[in-house]
Amino acid sequence: MNSAKSLWAPQISTDGVQPSPATLRKQADRLLLSTMAASPRSSIVLLLGATAQAVTALFLPGTIAAAIDAAAGVHRSFADVLCPAALLVLAATASTALTLGGAAAGARAAFLLRMAMLRRVLALGLRGQRRYPIGDVISRVVGNAAEAAEASYGVVSIVAGFVIPVCGVAALWSIDWTIGCTFVVGVAPMALVSGGFLKRYGAHQTRYQEVQSDISARLVDAIAGARSIGAMGTTDKETARVLAPLPELAALGRATWEVQRAATWRTSLLMPVTELAVLGVAGIGVTLGRITPGSLVAVAGYTALGIGLLDNLDPLARLARVRASAVRVTEIMTTASGVGGAVAGASLPDGLGALSIRALTVVDGDRLILDAIDLDVEAGSSVAIVGRSGAGKSALAAVVGRLIDPDAGEVRLDGVPVHTLGRLALSQAVTYAFAQPATLGHTIGDDIRYGLLTAPDGLVERAARAAHAHDFIQRLPDGYDTPLTRLKLSGGERQRMGLARAAARPARVLVLDDATSHLDTVTELLVSRALNFGGTRLIITHRASTATRADLVVWLEAGKVRAVAPHAELWEIPAYRAALAGGPAPDDGEDAAHGPIASTGPRETRHE
Repeated sequence: MNSAKSLWAPQISTDGVQPSPATLRKQADRLLLSTMAASPRSSIVLLLGATAQAVTALFLPGTIAAAIDAAAGVHRSFADVLCPAALLVLAATASTALTLGGAAAGARAAFLLRMAMLRRVLALGLRGQRRYPIGDVISRVVGNAAEAAEASYGVVSIVAGFVIPVCGVAALWSIDWTIGCTFVVGVAPMALVSGGFLKRYGAHQTRYQEVQSDISARLVDAIAGARSIGAMGTTDKETARVLAPLPELAALGRATWEVQRAATWRTSLLMPVTELAVLGVAGIGVTLGRITPGSLVAVAGYTALGIGLLDNLDPLARLARVRASAVRVTEIMTTASGVGGAVAGASLPDGLGALSIRALTVVDGDRLILDAIDLDVEAGSSVAIVGRSGAGKSALAAVVGRLIDPDAGEVRLDGVPVHTLGRLALSQAVTYAFAQPATLGHTIGDDIRYGLLTAPDGLVERAARAAHAHDFIQRLPDGYDTPLTRLKLSGGERQRMGLARAAARPARVLVLDDATSHLDTVTELLVSRALNFGGTRLIITHRASTATRADLVVWLEAGKVRAVAPHAELWEIPAYRAALAGGPAPDDGEDAAHGPIASTGPRETRHE
């Protein structure tokens, strides 16, 4: 992986604006060059094979001509007989080297590209990941990375496809200048045909890959929602939605083949005309005594090599596909993550998780998620964050542990700006549990201890007991060693797994992002008590019972803090009750009698 990083350092956008198409193509070309150097030994084998193939192609016609002249009595030499055989052996060796070197170089480059892309996707953060649907990411990592990794073989093929024919043309000139002139006149139109073909074919390939990714993304969404689709009886409708881009895909496929067909018939017309003209001029040369009969055979061989200039459409098409795939890989690699690195190696003083938030602003596209929020959370307190869907609850929780960075403002943890903390230090200080936690690792035990540098004996079981997950885990055939691939968890069991992972890493700040929504109220209360490490707890919830147990409630509305107060005080406000229930907001006049509650500073707190 280190070699991949040193070979290619993409210019990542710092202002969130994706590079222009021209810039992307330039960076994609740099990426292709880096893949060619990803496996030096394989690339050397590939180059040696291409060189040997070129030597064979260039010398074989001449050696055959010499053998014919020797047989005709012009001059005799044992080498004239031995050289063709040696060149044939060299040709077979070159073909083997090209196959093995190309396969090895491509496999190594694909591995490095996929590793780099996976690292980048995981580092993009929530904002960057939303830019690319899961199906699109899979298409790029699996398909485009593999195709871009073929750059070594593709470039060698295209270079050989031009260098060898050019050398063949040079050989024709060395035999007789009139033969060389005839050939050049015949192939001159090829430059126009090849240039136009590469441009049009590349454009079609780029769009073709985009449509393929769109279908992949739609399919992944459909699979994720299979239960809802079955319950609604909309299988046919969803199938039609997933396959809706197929007509465009088919049209692009036909257009691609049409471009190749148009170029192929032009080159197919030029090839025999040029060959006949060259051989005719060579025949006249033999008749006039300017060249020998053996040289006529050499002219036929070198003409066949030179004709390769007219037969490079397949390598050009391959190179166009490789470049289009490289652009799609580069798009991901140059996307700004939305989460910067630590600007300094700051350390945290002793503390229990006091939070100070100033002018916090988060924007998603043209939508204002959080609007200049100011908030103080006392160390060791339990704070519920409530509000309607889209009020900014999850965004507020995410900036505390830098799952996203704010567009403006600052978050301080025990007096230290969180953006100055290293990733490891921050992950040890802020722990999350989510409404739909992912299962990570190989087994249940791996999932609970995931990300921990050390896991003392008994830690996993203690964490599972705290989250009330131990009982259902023990009922599994392999207990904590049960592979995650064999698990079929309910929503509540999955949440308890996520809570167990949080329980395994006591932190200054515990963020529960709707992490108990599938638990009954009694289990939620027991888990809440077990997770009270003495630090600060931020609890995103829609339950009045959860908000009741919190020291304070932060009520968000349209990206702003509408009120910070105990639940009992806020419960008198109809709009607050509606926010918890997820219903429509009452008329403003209905709340006027209660007045705004705007305190955001420290208050006296109570603990369970």
